[in-house]
Amino acid sequence: MMNSLLKNKTATDIGGNLIKHTFSSMSSNSGAITIPWDIRNTVLTLYSNSSPRLDINEAQQRFATPPFPTTKVVRLYSSLADAEKDRESSSDKDTDTETLRVVVANDYRHQRQQHTYQFDVAQYFGAIQTHLFGQNVIYAPLVSSTQTLCLEYFAYTQQGLVMLVDQQTSAKGRGNNKWVCPLGSLLFSYKIRQSDGNKLPFLQYLVGIAMVEAIKSHPVAKDINVRLKWPNDIYGGNLKIGGILCQSNYLNNEFDVVAGVGLNISNDEPTTSLNKMIRDHLASSTSTTTENSSDSKQEQQPQIYITREQVLSKFFTIFEEMYIQFNKQGFDPFVQRYLNVWMHSNQIVTIKENDKKVKIIGLEKNGFLKAVEVDPISLNEISPMTFELHPDGTSFDINELVLKKKQ
Repeated sequence: MMNSLLKNKTATDIGGNLIKHTFSSMSSNSGAITIPWDIRNTVLTLYSNSSPRLDINEAQQRFATPPFPTTKVVRLYSSLADAEKDRESSSDKDTDTETLRVVVANDYRHQRQQHTYQFDVAQYFGAIQTHLFGQNVIYAPLVSSTQTLCLEYFAYTQQGLVMLVDQQTSAKGRGNNKWVCPLGSLLFSYKIRQSDGNKLPFLQYLVGIAMVEAIKSHPVAKDINVRLKWPNDIYGGNLKIGGILCQSNYLNNEFDVVAGVGLNISNDEPTTSLNKMIRDHLASSTSTTTENSSDSKQEQQPQIYITREQVLSKFFTIFEEMYIQFNKQGFDPFVQRYLNVWMHSNQIVTIKENDKKVKIIGLEKNGFLKAVEVDPISLNEISPMTFELHPDGTSFDINELVLKKKQ
């Protein structure tokens, strides 16, 4: 049974906009988000780390110019007051259910945070080391889905743009899967442009490498067991803690890609989180124990060793460098880095459709999973023939070690 404790709160976005909605305080048994979100009551904020600061005209050209007359784009404003005035005047119009409003903020250092759970853009910009990716951020405490909104409202815009939130009501996973997003999750989608269709299957692998390496770049997290499950899941031990989703449209000989990531940073439910794994690792590696004092028995806030801002800034710093090389040389320079962070080398699994036992031996040149048949008893290789499994057409049940066609 779901057991969510609902708390009525008022969230404030970076530009200071009051957004009335209900946040969910997730209990240990909770597995669902039941938060209402109304596009008509939401104003997002665009922040830029560029110098000089991004003005509304340049923002319009980069992020709100439709390639076709029927393409949805966001409506930009120079101030929160302008956005609120427009919202009030349009509230009785049916079309207002499709208007996504964004304020172009003057200075990210003026971010207003009423709650500690809100993403700290200033801290993030202070750590990122990129020229393009992650330098423009659209933020809100709550939306339906960053992936859906990016696909609908930011089609064919400049690459590198990021949308991130503290919580989502309708997070998207692979296929029709839903992803639970309690507070404490790192939730973002960002834009990539790619002209070579043969490179598309590898984008999710690049994102995965960059994320695991970003996590492990922090000394306190370098020894925790974070791995990639093919093709696009992030695991902590044997529990899923994150997922990656890449979707694209095609126009004028170019693929317009939205890459989305959800990762448990400090939310210990519904599975586990990076900070929970770090706490457990530090506790298990401590050679001495002390008796609990009366103070330590009292309920305390779990210690946070790694933040969303730290992970995201490091992620984009790594990803941008990789992506530049990827565009020049393809995925070959990254194959070993990928195999170093995945969980499948020499893993024995069953292909459900033909009931064959196979051993995973790597990736094919086209990005497909590569496996060889083995004897079901001795597990020795019995055929030189290899099996190729397409990432978009194959589902991997890691608990049962079964590969099957995606439904």
